[in-house]
Amino acid sequence: MRRHEAILLVTTLALSVAACSTVDEASPVVVAKGPTGSGGHGGSGQGGSGGGETPRDVVCASSPAPAPFGGTDDCPASLPAKTDTFDAALAAGGLDRCKVHLFPEDVALSGWGDTYLVDKRRLPDFTPLHRGPLRLPNYGRETASWLDAALASTTPVTDTIAALSARRGHVLSDVCVDRTEWAVASSDDAPLAASVLALDAHHGSPGDEAATRALVKRVPIDVQRALAPIVAAIDHAATTVTDALHATTASDRKYLAKTHALYVPAIGSFSTTAASLAKLDGVDLDAIVDASALLAKTIELANLGPLADADFEPIDMATPIGRIVVRGSGDDVVEDKANAQGIALLFDLGGNDTYRVPAGASDEKTPVSVAIDVRGSDHYGYVEVPSPLDGDLLPSDAKGRYDSGVTPDMGFGPITLSRTPRQGSGTAGIGLLFDLGKESDTYRSLAISQGFAAMGVGVLFDEAGDDVYEAEVASQGAAVFGVAALVDRSGNDTRRSFSMSQAFGGAKGAAALVDGSGDDDYLVDVGDPDLGGHPVYFTPQLPGKGNASMSQGAAQGRRPQNAMDTGYMAGGIGVLRDAAGSDHYTGSVFAQGVGYWQGLGMLLDGGSGADVYNAKWYIQGSSAHFALSLFVDEGGDDRYNPDVPPAATSIGLGHDFSASVHLDLGGNDEYHAPGLSLGSGNINGIGCLVNVGGNDHYIIAGDPTLGAGNYSSEAPFGAKRQDAMTVGIFVDVGGKDTYTVGGADRSLDDTTWSYEPEPYPPPQIVTTEHGCGADEATGSVTLP
Repeated sequence: MRRHEAILLVTTLALSVAACSTVDEASPVVVAKGPTGSGGHGGSGQGGSGGGETPRDVVCASSPAPAPFGGTDDCPASLPAKTDTFDAALAAGGLDRCKVHLFPEDVALSGWGDTYLVDKRRLPDFTPLHRGPLRLPNYGRETASWLDAALASTTPVTDTIAALSARRGHVLSDVCVDRTEWAVASSDDAPLAASVLALDAHHGSPGDEAATRALVKRVPIDVQRALAPIVAAIDHAATTVTDALHATTASDRKYLAKTHALYVPAIGSFSTTAASLAKLDGVDLDAIVDASALLAKTIELANLGPLADADFEPIDMATPIGRIVVRGSGDDVVEDKANAQGIALLFDLGGNDTYRVPAGASDEKTPVSVAIDVRGSDHYGYVEVPSPLDGDLLPSDAKGRYDSGVTPDMGFGPITLSRTPRQGSGTAGIGLLFDLGKESDTYRSLAISQGFAAMGVGVLFDEAGDDVYEAEVASQGAAVFGVAALVDRSGNDTRRSFSMSQAFGGAKGAAALVDGSGDDDYLVDVGDPDLGGHPVYFTPQLPGKGNASMSQGAAQGRRPQNAMDTGYMAGGIGVLRDAAGSDHYTGSVFAQGVGYWQGLGMLLDGGSGADVYNAKWYIQGSSAHFALSLFVDEGGDDRYNPDVPPAATSIGLGHDFSASVHLDLGGNDEYHAPGLSLGSGNINGIGCLVNVGGNDHYIIAGDPTLGAGNYSSEAPFGAKRQDAMTVGIFVDVGGKDTYTVGGADRSLDDTTWSYEPEPYPPPQIVTTEHGCGADEATGSVTLP
């Protein structure tokens, strides 16, 4: 096994959106069912409005319309109006834009059959992008514009879900729900009770009307009226989830909720036989996504922010699908007694609160869970049960940590055994957490939290403040078979994790971390004790000196672990979008816009901030094994790896029928790079780096680099794959630039070059290496 192939083995061991308020008769409408004979949600003895035709109240959600891919099947790239420096570089390597491709007939030379290379779970956008990697820049621009528009809208969660759904391959086209039957009579003095009683009836357990109404009257009437349609939307979403899962037994629901075990190291069993995986493929994920968008839209249209502070005795009501908990504006500590029912709705009006419950987290027993905190400086956490293995890691919960019995250079360290979803986590359902206040908040969990989905939709939304997010694995925007996002509008935020976090897309997953503004820290533990890191998530590239990050705009497919494992799966899409600010990114192995095995990872950093990127291996626009990646920094004086020496294969690097594009679009930048880097292709891969503007400095450990097409002796000579191209492209336009390779200066400023093919021993001849570079002080680059 080559070193590049080993990472998945250890990480899976054990394992602008349109919205409508009215529709015409041709629009698709999903009508929520009202309780028989009750007059809809205005029933329960209060009567409906009666007389005449009731005005319709329709809420819709739509995805943005994806632009068609540029070019043609034969020339899979949009061509600029006139040639530029990019074309000059290609010409030096015997190429043009039409020849930068990974056609299926080329990929077939790898020896892998269609069963693996044309996986049925592959996202539909992957194929045209893999065919023409020069389509990636425009694809990234469009994705960033969608997420920026969502962030600026009045319905950011709805619009983010809709955008990610489109990227996952399901475009929401006026998905609507008619809320007319949800309406509560204006004369009802307990409107929240009417909605709760309707929910009870819909799910087969009629409630006690007198007791429910008496309890609900503690809550101010304006709060009740705001929450009543949200309860109805939860009711509607729960029915949709239950139907979409097609799970007839509790064990099947539990299996679906554990889909994360395909990726998250599971110290235990998770079946990957064909019969078991058929249960995953049988779920109607699109229906769950539709329901989540309509639920989020209902919450966002409720305009909860202006609700006045009020202190009242909390209410806690059981329903067939989970508890309804409503609290006032005091400083609360929210925690559950043992064996408490899950929470379908947790609403808190204000105060500086502490949550020790899984806020906004669905599971096999609670199909939909929504948590809303209107204002206050809040702490979201869990019941901490410290373990001797914690050291200076996050405190454990009751599940503790894994004791591998080996040193960190031989296997996993003390990884958390917690698999409790928290803080906007949708496992086998929908989990949404809205923190609507502008104060600073803290979020702490261990795994599958903070915008996570496994067979569902999970979103954490934070309006503002200097927030701190802490987790360990599969968190902060991570999805497997679903849609997930962490969305933060503003503030100087800090995020910490170890693995599969900060925008990670597993199989059939679309995940995003979206940050609007502020100087943010994205910290994924570097894993090197000499640099203050903790080697916990084993990586074969740097055993004992790194972690398997797969984070910060990353996507990963899956390879089977044994003969009974049928889980060959293409990866999903992971997008980290930071729109503005001077940001710091730290990772280890596979970090900062990376892809693995038919996955697409993107890091899209906007604005003109001075950003710092540090990581070790497969970083900053790198991909391996039939994957794609895009790294974009839109401007600013950026520094790459000034504090963490990168080890290998990084920065605009495509390996083994993968393609990567690294774009830095302005500023005086400084790169510290290893060999096999800076716009290089390795063993039938395509790597591209484009830097626009500024006086840039490139400090490189050694060759091959700077537009190298490196077939590599990793593959046997004479193999069929030797006939497929390997391509490296390096372009720098503007400014006065310096290059140091292996400690020696190279005079490349204002020149054009080709990469000399590697001198293989006779009689071997490789004619498919294409390496090229161009540095033009007054040049230009267009990547339409």
